[in-house]
Amino acid sequence: MLGEFVDDYTVRVIDVFAMPQTGTGVSVEAVDPVFQAKMLDMLRQTGRPEMVVGWYHSHPGFGCWLSGVDINTQQSFEALSERAVAVVVDPIQSVKGKVVIDAFRYEHIPLF
Repeated sequence: MLGEFVDDYTVRVIDVFAMPQTGTGVSVEAVDPVFQAKMLDMLRQTGRPEMVVGWYHSHPGFGCWLSGVDINTQQSFEALSERAVAVVVDPIQSVKGKVVIDAFRYEHIPLF
């Protein structure tokens, strides 16, 4: 997701692009660091003012939450920007009349 951090509480998403992915019916590996680096380079070359503010994906029929793989993906986006967000949509539940969408950030809390 491309956009801007408006203030301490607001992220404005201006544009999105799909990333190449591989997967099965229940899991997807979506982060390709080479593709991600090329997209960032193209943003710089074209002079677009937006920055990467996070990523989005779906959990069809499973609700909105971050899996272990999603947490790793979110951590990679937070390495680019500590305020990056993960947006999860459940299109199956949304089609049934209730839009199911959530946004997440990862926060590591040390136990000691």
